[in-house]
Order: sequence, then C-alpha cells, then structure tokens
Amino acid sequence: MSKIERELSYLTPQELEALDRELLAEQVSRTLNNPDAVVVESDSPDSVHEQALRTVLQRKGISL
Repeated sequence: MSKIERELSYLTPQELEALDRELLAEQVSRTLNNPDAVVVESDSPDSVHEQALRTVLQRKGISL
C-alpha cells in the first residue's frame, strides 16, 4: 500500500466524497480555462455530441 493510499484510508466516506468533488471541480476549472477544450453538456442534442467527437478525432488525425 502506498503512502497516499494509507493516508486516504483514514478518511471517512464523507471526507472522500468531498475530496472527490474538489478534484472534479479542479478538472472542470482546468477544462473551462483551456481554449482548446471540447465541452459538451450531457443534455445537448446528439448532433452536438457527434460534432464534438469529430473534433476530437480530427485532432488525433482520425477522419470519419
């Protein structure tokens, strides 16, 4: 068991959940501050999701 795993094992489920929320908030903040980020709301129309997927694939050099 690593040092971080030992330290985290002492946290309560509520503390772990709070930590998880903080990490997610940090990821969202980094994504929103990245002008090249592809962000799609989960309730967006399928066409928006498809366009986002095309954009990501195109950046990786994959064309459909």
